[in-house]
Amino acid sequence: MIGALAAADGPVGCQMLSLCAWAGRPFGVDMFNLTQKVLTGGPDSGFAAMLAAHRFALIEDDPHSSIHAEARDAIGHDPFADILARNYRVLLTGPGGTRLLAPDPAMSAPSEGR
Repeated sequence: MIGALAAADGPVGCQMLSLCAWAGRPFGVDMFNLTQKVLTGGPDSGFAAMLAAHRFALIEDDPHSSIHAEARDAIGHDPFADILARNYRVLLTGPGGTRLLAPDPAMSAPSEGR
């Protein structure tokens, strides 16, 4: 997983920030703080639009993390998991169910006109 993040052609996002650090990649997004902001009524800072436009070459995500559980408990669904499911596909699954997601080529990224 770390090797794939390191070799990705474009920005990457890591739910577990240490994976991006170990891959030598800058942090694309802080999922914990972003989720907390959205759950308290704040904007998503354009993150949903970035996902829909496939701005990240790869995203590391743990569907069993407390971040996703907090969203489901607070508002009945996880808005970012919903957007990821519509725009990204599982490239590989690592230990404990952590997934590496890549843009789904079947989904058209609006800014690319595919």
